[in-house]
Amino acid sequence: MIQRPAGKWWYPTGFCDVGVSPAENVAKEAREETGLVIAPERLIAVIDNKKYGSPARHIYSMLFYCRILGGELKANPLEAMAAGFFPLNDLPEPLHGIDRKWIALAREFHFGGRVAPYFDPL
Repeated sequence: MIQRPAGKWWYPTGFCDVGVSPAENVAKEAREETGLVIAPERLIAVIDNKKYGSPARHIYSMLFYCRILGGELKANPLEAMAAGFFPLNDLPEPLHGIDRKWIALAREFHFGGRVAPYFDPL
């Protein structure tokens, strides 16, 4: 998790650049924001922020289950005030955003053996 400059905690994120695949973007953003080299292994979810009452502009979030390959955990001072690993039942507060679905999905993928990605129902 990283603590954004506004003080709220969130997982590393970023908007995809044209010509960069979602998996490539995940690896790039993780490296830029945390110093870690990661490999995306599975798609966890595609979530429409408007389905969860977000007042922000309309985006689709693609969440990936990743493996750490190397690097050193260090918050990029241009992107974050702090970085760390936390148990899912003891996440730092305040958390960014209003949707907490990602917490349950992370638990299902990491501890529950889930492999099928989540997407918003019709």
